[in-house]
Amino acid sequence: MRGPYDGQVTGGSTVGASFQFSGVYADPNIQITVQVLDQPDSSSPHWVNLATTTSSATPSYYPDDSDPNNAYYTWAVDATPVPSASFLQRWPQGGLLRTRAIATGGSSILDVHELFISDEDATDCFFANSSANWAGIVVACGKDPAHGAAIASNNPTPADTFPNHTVPSYLGFLQYKGPGTPAAQQTETQAYYNKIAAPSTLSAFRQTYGFNVAGAEVVTTYYNDGDLGIGREMHCATQGSQVSCYVRNFAPPDGSGGVIFGDLSSLTLATSGGTPFATVAMHYIPPGTQDNAVQFIVYDSNGNLKSDKAVLDVRKANTDIPGNCLTCHGGNAHYDPVKHAVTGTAHFLPFDVFNAFKYDGGSFSYANQAEKFRKLNAMVAATNAGPGITEYLNGMYSGQLNTPNQPAVSTFIPAAWSGNDAQKKLYTSVVAPYCRTCHLAMTDSNNGHLALDWTQYSDFSALKSLIGIRVCGTKEMPNAEHTARNFWDSPARAHLTGTLGLITSCNPQ
Repeated sequence: MRGPYDGQVTGGSTVGASFQFSGVYADPNIQITVQVLDQPDSSSPHWVNLATTTSSATPSYYPDDSDPNNAYYTWAVDATPVPSASFLQRWPQGGLLRTRAIATGGSSILDVHELFISDEDATDCFFANSSANWAGIVVACGKDPAHGAAIASNNPTPADTFPNHTVPSYLGFLQYKGPGTPAAQQTETQAYYNKIAAPSTLSAFRQTYGFNVAGAEVVTTYYNDGDLGIGREMHCATQGSQVSCYVRNFAPPDGSGGVIFGDLSSLTLATSGGTPFATVAMHYIPPGTQDNAVQFIVYDSNGNLKSDKAVLDVRKANTDIPGNCLTCHGGNAHYDPVKHAVTGTAHFLPFDVFNAFKYDGGSFSYANQAEKFRKLNAMVAATNAGPGITEYLNGMYSGQLNTPNQPAVSTFIPAAWSGNDAQKKLYTSVVAPYCRTCHLAMTDSNNGHLALDWTQYSDFSALKSLIGIRVCGTKEMPNAEHTARNFWDSPARAHLTGTLGLITSCNPQ
């Protein structure tokens, strides 16, 4: 079944949405029945027939008609999975619809009851296997049809406001929510700043941690599409074995004192020398295992120390400093208000130059900043990086992270995710773009691999029920609003639920 493909995303109403179901078969005049999974959220989901057609009587050939084995027969039929609102249990608005095609009869060795399905990479796979005949391409590019092909409705998402829905409390993972009131939280943040002797201004931070030394500073500018949806100007420098970074954050104003997240014009603000709405700084002190080894500081738009809150999404539910930072950088760390300290191992995070960022042109293009990003990633590696981060950085730079001008590659997949094509697809379409950056911090340099770092498929698969609950149930993962919107507007839900065998419509309700 070539269409609809697994992971296809569509907007608009699910009621009345019509699709052409199409594909190829090895024999002529064979009955093809298109089915949809009914009541996927019930205790008894089941496939129901939607439409029937037959494979053509006249063959087509690939690559040519010189060999009878090159013959195949096309089929196609139009159908409406949800003809009226009374069938919404098949495909709730914003959720997943699962479809498949069943062949009855035929004599070919490819005569399987359920037809292989395609996904969004089918065209690339075809060209990669174009020297084979059509049957070889089907075998190489077809996916296991056990759970069908999923079509994703992308409207609404859990981050949207609609009746009978509570927007998830994003950035809540590992979040220390403070002592309760905004004033008390601000007092605690100030106590934390006092404990770490935070420089009172951004200018003082630069002076204290070596940014004013000629040649010490590395600067990049990009749009952070991986988690926050803002323009960023990143500055990092080393001073002996210490590493420090600060990032100036840009986004258009929302008219009520806040900013608009997820607006690509934020990149233009970052590249045009505008005023940041906030600047977030981090400082690493070796060996990295002591309290407050990684420190988090926020400065306001004027470069003065900011202790009231750090707003990073529209919900504004979790804004405490440094708790807001620990959500992603925390690893196995937590904030201890008695010590006024981040305890455990917090982490600098790798710069995922392919999955997480977008770039402008000229000097702000990736090509013109690639070496700077390599230097930044080398600094990250020097901050007591955990095994997951280290494996990723070594993989992205082909084991040559510290070699000047070594190019990054976009094809890194951990060895423990390379068991088969389904695992690789799950990693590249779900884990890499929507989970990896934060979850890589869930390893510890002292005790190595932890189950939540997603460096091993076996751990991801073992926790599939919990993943299903967090993604499709509570909707708290992905844990950042912008990431969640991107996730729900992508093929990721289809590949996540299909590969892990999670029978759910994964709808935003």
